[in-house]
Amino acid sequence: MKKMAPGKNNIGSYCMITSLCRGAWLFALAIALAWPATPANAQKPPTDLTELNIEEILSLRINRQDLKRWSAGYRFVYAKFDGYRDGTDNLKLPDVLGRPSAAAYQEGPFDPDLKAEIIPGYTANTYPVTPTLIIQQAHLFDISYHLNQKLSLGLLLPFISQSSDHESIVPNFNKFNITSSGLGDISVSASYLAWQRDKGHLVANLGFKLPTGSIDELGPTPRDPNNDTLLPYTMQIGSGTFDFEPSLAYGNNSGQWHYGARTYATLRLGSNAHDYTLGNRFGLNTSLRTDRFSWVSPFVGLGFQSSGEISGVDNDLKVPLRRIGSEGPVSDENGPVFETTTDAAGDTVPVMVFPAPVTNPALFGGEELALSLGGKIALREGMALQISYDIPIYQDLNGPQPKEVAHFDLGWTWTF
Repeated sequence: MKKMAPGKNNIGSYCMITSLCRGAWLFALAIALAWPATPANAQKPPTDLTELNIEEILSLRINRQDLKRWSAGYRFVYAKFDGYRDGTDNLKLPDVLGRPSAAAYQEGPFDPDLKAEIIPGYTANTYPVTPTLIIQQAHLFDISYHLNQKLSLGLLLPFISQSSDHESIVPNFNKFNITSSGLGDISVSASYLAWQRDKGHLVANLGFKLPTGSIDELGPTPRDPNNDTLLPYTMQIGSGTFDFEPSLAYGNNSGQWHYGARTYATLRLGSNAHDYTLGNRFGLNTSLRTDRFSWVSPFVGLGFQSSGEISGVDNDLKVPLRRIGSEGPVSDENGPVFETTTDAAGDTVPVMVFPAPVTNPALFGGEELALSLGGKIALREGMALQISYDIPIYQDLNGPQPKEVAHFDLGWTWTF
């Protein structure tokens, strides 16, 4: 093969690539610096699995000269949570599983001054029930109609399934599994090509999620060994609220190189029927893709996301605190004896605790940074297959909470 000598073409190509990379990162940095500060909190409810990535936003929502009216697609999303994290520290199961601690009693950030008041002999931030492995899967069906070269309307139907393995110190419930599945929160959206010049374009997207996913899922838990009880927040299919999802994406196509950046948010509107609201989300994604290969267009990206803790509490997830004596749990002729306290009206009531980290609304949210690797394969004209795998490289979680270890996304699109 003939070796190409250095010349203007090589220098021009190098300058073009350097300019593209510099532009992408400057755009991302500008958005990041302008972004409002949010609480450092991130555990994903399944309703958030339906988030479109930057490549899909830029490729599916933009029509140029050759206008095609319809786009349809299917995506399979897989997320795995294994192990625990508190802040940036990894935890082992014995660090989380144990007698109810003062942290299990409180409805907010842990206050160590309460440990002696609530439970004598308190030694750790522990819960009597802990999930050990959570698997979330989503099957997403998407269809869009392009009114013209700038405006398109979209509808997304999600079907969610999830499974959670648990360990506990409760007799006869040492290990158990709970599952839930069903139709998730349906999304409707409008995408508008707000700006286009030369090879760059800006896409504004306004989406709304409808509370079609269930928040009343039941299953076997230690709270009542004889009857199914309400499952924790992570095992519910929907948010129970109307959610507003604005986003803004910038893309630039220069020869064989394509880069983009996208900023987005999920804003929950009001509280649901169980008196809580999932945390808001804010994020920024960047992506760099090349068309240098004939059969695949590989891409690499970085994604940052900050999400808030749950506001409010579902009191059906709490349990009364069993009194513990020198020889173990205390009982009398009437059965188990529980710790008591005085409420605002002066009445004596049981001390209620969160039995698991996933039932404590303060232990949700956080900040994470993930590396995304993937590729887009053109199957035929108007039809493509896309695959991506996200690798968490930084997580600062409001824990202890389950940490995400894998996120896989496989999608098929057809424009006609």
